[in-house]
Amino acid sequence: MTELTIKSDQPEAVRSELLSALENQRRMLEDSMKRTHSNLTLFEKKYNFSTYDLLQKESKATLQDDNLEWIEWIGEARMLDRLQSELDLLNDIQICS
Repeated sequence: MTELTIKSDQPEAVRSELLSALENQRRMLEDSMKRTHSNLTLFEKKYNFSTYDLLQKESKATLQDDNLEWIEWIGEARMLDRLQSELDLLNDIQICS
């Protein structure tokens, strides 16, 4: 586990600011994840198959890659994974007194 030390003459104010910044970032990530998930749902309904199936086709190189919407769809799926990783990292942070 990595530990970070921050020194200040106003420890409670710094602690409050850090907690607020982390919460704001968490909310932004969650909002972005909701939008991205919504976009994935639209693609799934339009093409009548799941994002998982699309990614399987891509990994097996059986995907017709000239469809720009499918490329966008894959990008949205990767974005959701990245956002989830960032949220997991934020959720793992502990501010100790």
